[in-house]
Amino acid sequence: MAPPLDRNQQHGKKEPMLMDISTAKPGGEVNWDAIIAKTQRGKVVQTKKVYDTTPYLAQTREEDPWPEETQSTASVTLSLSNCRFLDPAPLDLAKPVRVACDVSGSADLPKPDRFVEFRFRIIHRKNSLDTEESLHEIARADLTAAAKQSPELSTKISLPAELDDLENGAELFLTAEAYRADRKLSSNSNPIPVVGGPTVVRRVRLSGNLFDHKRCFLLPGALAGIRQAVSLHRKRPTDSVVIVGHDDQDQQSSTGLDRAKAVAAILTNKWEDLVGHFKAEGNGKWGTREAQLILEHLKFYKGEAAGILDATTTQAITQFQKSVNEKGKTHLVESGKLDASTCQALLWAYCQEGGSTLTKCASPKVAGSRGNSDSVALSDGSRAPEERLEILFFQRRLDPEPSGEQFAANDKTYAAWMSCLKETEDFEVHSFSLQLADSKQLALPNTPVTLTGPARKSSQSDGHGRVEFKGLPRGSYQLAILADPKRSISLKFEVPKAANVSKPVQPTKPSQGQDA
Repeated sequence: MAPPLDRNQQHGKKEPMLMDISTAKPGGEVNWDAIIAKTQRGKVVQTKKVYDTTPYLAQTREEDPWPEETQSTASVTLSLSNCRFLDPAPLDLAKPVRVACDVSGSADLPKPDRFVEFRFRIIHRKNSLDTEESLHEIARADLTAAAKQSPELSTKISLPAELDDLENGAELFLTAEAYRADRKLSSNSNPIPVVGGPTVVRRVRLSGNLFDHKRCFLLPGALAGIRQAVSLHRKRPTDSVVIVGHDDQDQQSSTGLDRAKAVAAILTNKWEDLVGHFKAEGNGKWGTREAQLILEHLKFYKGEAAGILDATTTQAITQFQKSVNEKGKTHLVESGKLDASTCQALLWAYCQEGGSTLTKCASPKVAGSRGNSDSVALSDGSRAPEERLEILFFQRRLDPEPSGEQFAANDKTYAAWMSCLKETEDFEVHSFSLQLADSKQLALPNTPVTLTGPARKSSQSDGHGRVEFKGLPRGSYQLAILADPKRSISLKFEVPKAANVSKPVQPTKPSQGQDA
């Protein structure tokens, strides 16, 4: 039976012939030489003259032989790896950056091929988002004929202007790439944190009644200035911190340094560093007065800190000891005495002041200073006092590093810091206190006093004749002491004035007719 016809066959059409063009070749009957000899217009193209270059090439090779025996540079092996920075993080871009990489290859590497190039990229991280920018610096390191080597390079990196001053929370990282573009070789380093731009110094300058005369216990009224410094540092928590205690000419040479160390202990919550000052039963630099000041700050004591261990003070110590025992942090003997454990518990509680602790990464340096004046005036235009405390914050780097903990007059390091000063926040706290006594050096308790001047206040002395006015603005004041109803005794003084705590007189009640 014949096979069925397809549609083309049914309609009398011939089936098309398929040709594999990949194997198609022109037939031998085509005269290709005649076709080549003609143009599209039918004109005959003159055949090009053929030259024999063999003699010319032979002569050229005699004059400048070809390097037939020399191996081509493309066949010489070369590899790059382990691109890295040679200095620890963070890199300071104010100094040259050192990089290196490992190179392996043939020992017969041609001289023109003995090099490796480095280029850099900066990564700007802000709110967990990264932007990357290639820098203009491209440097070349030379290679030797050794098969394995690690070329090093030192080069200066310049940051773009917009990255010179970063806002809080932003970070910079640098990456390096060792490469050979002609060989398509590359090796990238890991990103490393960097700091760039000039040194910038910001500070909180504290002055006034921060400490008692010749003592280093920070008075409770100055804690607000410490919180102000902590708040400024939180804006740039990576800034280096230096605390400088300035003495006047009447202070001992170590007083400023001792004060700086005491403030550093509060800023880092290291109350253990203060134990050496505060000893049991007041047998140290600090004693009953400091205990009274702390107890008053903690709301256990109410009265003037006269430095006398009276019944009111003993009761306040007992209440504090009982409160510590109730919290269960440690156990104190509820004796009302300033034993060693109670002194330590008081220091611990005082250093826990809310908002007075820097971030955990902060490690302040301390210095004492004498004879280094401050050219920046206070807010009212007056000159900054000799006796003051500065908490300095260094953006990017601490430069120059202090050579010791004591600055002499006109110290070059301190002068260099002040040349980088960009911002100053002032904190002033002023108070005036005195103890009233009669002509026989007996205390005058419960004596009315009035204060006139930029601030007007009235008060009366406590059971030890002590009276104190806190939070006084600058200016001239007059104090009226009304020990005798018929007449008053006046005293004039200026604020600011350094606190001067003298030895207290005995709390004996005066008889009638005693004069203040």
